[in-house]
Amino acid sequence: LTCSLCFLPPPDVRQLIGHREELNPHPQVGTSRLELPHHVKDEKKAPPDPHLENKEEDPERFHVKEEEDETDVSHDADREGDDKALKSFHKKTGGSCSTCGKTFAQNGPLIRHTRTHTGEKPYTCSACGKGFTNKHTRTHTGEKPYTCSACGKGFTNKSDMVRHMRTHTGEKPFSCTLCEKRFSHKESLVAHTRTHTGEKPFICSVCGKTFSYKYSLKSHVQTHTGEKPFTCSVCRKSFSYRNRLKTHMRKHTGEKPFTCPVCCKSFSYKHILTAHRCKHTGEKPFSCSVCGKSLSYKHTLKSHMLMHTREKPFKCLLCGNGFTYKKSLTTHMLTHNGQ
Repeated sequence: LTCSLCFLPPPDVRQLIGHREELNPHPQVGTSRLELPHHVKDEKKAPPDPHLENKEEDPERFHVKEEEDETDVSHDADREGDDKALKSFHKKTGGSCSTCGKTFAQNGPLIRHTRTHTGEKPYTCSACGKGFTNKHTRTHTGEKPYTCSACGKGFTNKSDMVRHMRTHTGEKPFSCTLCEKRFSHKESLVAHTRTHTGEKPFICSVCGKTFSYKYSLKSHVQTHTGEKPFTCSVCRKSFSYRNRLKTHMRKHTGEKPFTCPVCCKSFSYKHILTAHRCKHTGEKPFSCSVCGKSLSYKHTLKSHMLMHTREKPFKCLLCGNGFTYKKSLTTHMLTHNGQ
């Protein structure tokens, strides 16, 4: 026995009746609170009249049957009234989750949220047998009853269509209470909030490193496995991360999506544009920790630090001499070429 909407089973039949009466304490005319389940009703039925056991010989038996049929129809209407009352209840009231304290304006979302703690999966797919917290059969049937009025794209669930519509309307209903930045999707807001709180709930099972975002953890795990699932279709070079493949592809396409607003020069990579803008602003954000000298570019700072460390990372393959700068190695190589 379960509630027809929340699927939460009470300990016994009487409590289920009490649950339904709590939802609809003042039933309207033409509705009832809750009929007892059929097996409970049967226990309360009077024993059959032995004079009416032979249906064929007693025409009045048929009259009684007709009345029962009419009563069944009335009971169906009553149950329909109960279902409407349940739906109304599940759209109202709300409350707080007893496990994590999260609050909800409506009962329906609260009940669905509770399943994330209990692990309950009341819906079973008839195609694959898997259990789900909400209906998933359309993934098998391919049915997409919800259509975007702007572009005609179809969706399996209404919530997915609502989310998609924001790409057309530009609506951003979710606002950060700390910096007032707005987002189209609630999960984007939740992820953004971690930039303020510093929360890192995703932990690598190999090295214990923590991450703010699930996709960051997934990408990180590939550094342990050595997996590089993203392959360039032009040169077949493989990458651990999708965004690195996307960035790499610009070498082949020549795309330069980043444009300087001052001189309109375009660049393939955002970090190069950021460095370029320092030419216009005169900003030198990179400082040497040894001598305090300020530099405009990160790679310039890296080269500058070699002066302090006396490191010579550029080696001649012919004579083994080392050089601090790549340009010095290039000049040296001319001596081997007889130039």
